[in-house]
Amino acid sequence: MKILLAEDADPSSSAISALLSETYNGDLDVTFVRTKDAVLEALRATEYDVVILDYVLPDGNAAELLEEVGALGLSSPFVVVSAVNEGNIDIYAIQTGADDFIIKDELNPAVLKRSIEHAVYRKERFNRLAVMAYYDALTGLPNRSYVDQYITKIVEMSLRADKFLGVLYIDLNKFKPINDTYGHATGDEVLKEIAARLKTAIRKTDAAVRVGGDEFLILAPGMAKPDDISGVSTKIKTAICEPMLIDGKTLEVGASLGHAVIPGDVKTVEEAIDLADKRMYQEKHER
Repeated sequence: MKILLAEDADPSSSAISALLSETYNGDLDVTFVRTKDAVLEALRATEYDVVILDYVLPDGNAAELLEEVGALGLSSPFVVVSAVNEGNIDIYAIQTGADDFIIKDELNPAVLKRSIEHAVYRKERFNRLAVMAYYDALTGLPNRSYVDQYITKIVEMSLRADKFLGVLYIDLNKFKPINDTYGHATGDEVLKEIAARLKTAIRKTDAAVRVGGDEFLILAPGMAKPDDISGVSTKIKTAICEPMLIDGKTLEVGASLGHAVIPGDVKTVEEAIDLADKRMYQEKHER
């Protein structure tokens, strides 16, 4: 079992580390971190079977971290542990995304194992429901409901870090003739291939969204400067325009793109999407 353990204690003196070793007889891989930022960095780099998270960390608390994890779409199960339960922090932790909560004084091997198993089950069930609600059935990409649910948090995260959020609106060119000539089944395969290319072309912290039909959004938080969106745009267009082999046929599509940046171009997400959409259509009509 691959576990991410986040707490302020030293690894050698961590009671939770000792309990994990006792519970799983050493059959586990534990990564130890001390800060909220380190948790996010670790989750961006790899997937964990479970994250055990001390409620209080030097640079923030579990609720703040869980809100950021939800906004980024990171799906590992979380067990939050705390020395106290003041102010109903257990309820707050669950509301913001924890899958279980334990008071440290109640920890023992049986309780810890049961909590981890419950957290994994709850997260798997939540992920199945989230896929139905927030992901496109054809491409597997997030859908517009995902944007409506999480984008505010994504923007807040970028602004708190003095970074920029880039919004890129994409409309495929030459897609309709493929649909008309070869049929919708072939068109669906093209859309799935484009979705796969978008996921490969963006960073782990970015999101590729299928808005509908042959239109997509890229949400790129954490950009150091507004001009970075131009590099993202170039990389995306290059990936889309490469020929693809579908059912033995070599097919090509193009793309018209428009972008906007928060802050800079506009202040809100809806304004950014609208401006990127307008710029995309301007490019499309200038072709």
